[in-house]
Amino acid sequence: MLPRWTNREVIESSGRDPLGLSRASDILIEYLLPGIISTTSRARYYSFYPWLIRDVALVSAEGKSRSFRQEFMSRDTAFGVSSYLGRVDKAPVVGSDAITLRHAEFQAEGQVNTKFKLLPSNDYGGLDQYYASSLHEVGLISPTATTERWELTPTGQTIAVAFEKSISDTPYFRRCLNRATEIDLEHLKESSASFSLDGLRRSEAAEERRLLIEAFFNPDKIAQHGARLRQETLGQMLHVMAQTGTIRDDQLDFDILYCPHYFGSIEINGKQRVYRPIAKWATTHALWRQFCAHQYLTAALEILLEAILNVLGGQPEGLSREILADALAASEVIEQLASYCGSSCAQPSKFASAFGVRGIPTPEDCETNLKEWSVESFRSEAAVLDAYGDGKMSQTATAIAVSMVLYGKWRASVDSSFGDLVSRFATELWLGNYLTVLDKWLTSSLTWHDAFKELIELIFARHETVMFQKRRLEACWMSFSNQRYFKEQDFRHTWRSSRHSNALQICYDLGLADFEPDDETWRLSRAGSKLLDRLLSALT
Repeated sequence: MLPRWTNREVIESSGRDPLGLSRASDILIEYLLPGIISTTSRARYYSFYPWLIRDVALVSAEGKSRSFRQEFMSRDTAFGVSSYLGRVDKAPVVGSDAITLRHAEFQAEGQVNTKFKLLPSNDYGGLDQYYASSLHEVGLISPTATTERWELTPTGQTIAVAFEKSISDTPYFRRCLNRATEIDLEHLKESSASFSLDGLRRSEAAEERRLLIEAFFNPDKIAQHGARLRQETLGQMLHVMAQTGTIRDDQLDFDILYCPHYFGSIEINGKQRVYRPIAKWATTHALWRQFCAHQYLTAALEILLEAILNVLGGQPEGLSREILADALAASEVIEQLASYCGSSCAQPSKFASAFGVRGIPTPEDCETNLKEWSVESFRSEAAVLDAYGDGKMSQTATAIAVSMVLYGKWRASVDSSFGDLVSRFATELWLGNYLTVLDKWLTSSLTWHDAFKELIELIFARHETVMFQKRRLEACWMSFSNQRYFKEQDFRHTWRSSRHSNALQICYDLGLADFEPDDETWRLSRAGSKLLDRLLSALT
């Protein structure tokens, strides 16, 4: 089950992506959740940076300013330090490492010199490094060719003014410390309740929150396709929370995304119940289901790559394809599959039959399997990965079993979203061009040895394609020479970010969700419930 057996670490799209499987994930996420990426998890940066840009522009208009870079850095650093001083939990603050290094110095001197960079490699801090593209997607800023780098949209201007009103009673603003380089530490401490990331949840920021909610959710006017998809994705999150009551922090992605939108169920009081998605958000729901399916495919293929590398790791002289296939088809692997299925798995066809697949699945078969191979069934990806996490299944057995589950559910699917992905994914490796490989497994004469030979070829060919496409020949995990395969470096499968944890943190900052630290669960707030009602009312 995700993510109990995995490390909580996730990647966005990474250099450590030997099979290029992150590409399809990224295509879907950028389409469905524009404006929120894996490094943008705090809502107030979406109002602070517009204020910063506006405030520097006002000073520049007076003809008294330093360079744009200097003016930017002093405000950015002051806000970072103030947020660091005022944070009430461990939620991320851009530049916290740099601030921590200087914290003792600030206390000793009683002063904060704001001339240091929050991020050593970037003069423009979190805006340039993380948030600029997201603010642009949400419609708050636009890039410009001038030295000021960005300009505000009308919406961005309105939100910037609201931010200034929220902080208007702080010493930072009243004493015009936004124009200072040296700031008394006590003034920042006194300002930190409001002039900080956490200050967005305070009463004085109510109008600022309202405007940000309008920007993220567009509840009344959906002018752009991306805004509608973001609204529906975020709305689905609120809807799931309203149905379940609580979301476990250590199972966040599973509770809020995989369980409802892939398996079609939610857990209420320890029991699985059918989840019924919003009918008019059906397309968004279906595309997130495809995202989940692709993550299970990614797990299967990358865990198989891990298994291959582990076998090769003990063989400095390399192994031929024949011997490598024999090692993958070891008797203990077949025994694990038989034990899991409760039936003989001596050949791939018998294994498929044990899973209930006795012929190439028809569209009707796929529809039935999608319904019946539920989260509680042993024929579910979650159950197989649970067995892997519990040490009952090896890497090889896990990869094979997850592949068969996906085959039974998606080989002949006529799901509208499945067809839509054919053009979106083009030549990327995904279910649509992988599952046909498994058709041969239904042939009674096929041996596990031959099945693994073909999978080895597929994995290596894909690895080579991706390596050359990246033009980074050093990004090599396995090689082939003199008819032998060699391991070049270690690899560990890592779960891809769905960005739902970032989106939920943003909803928390906006007052739409609450977090209970005692049991580490998330709940829909009263404001979140009202917003959900507003979104649903607009659909009728």
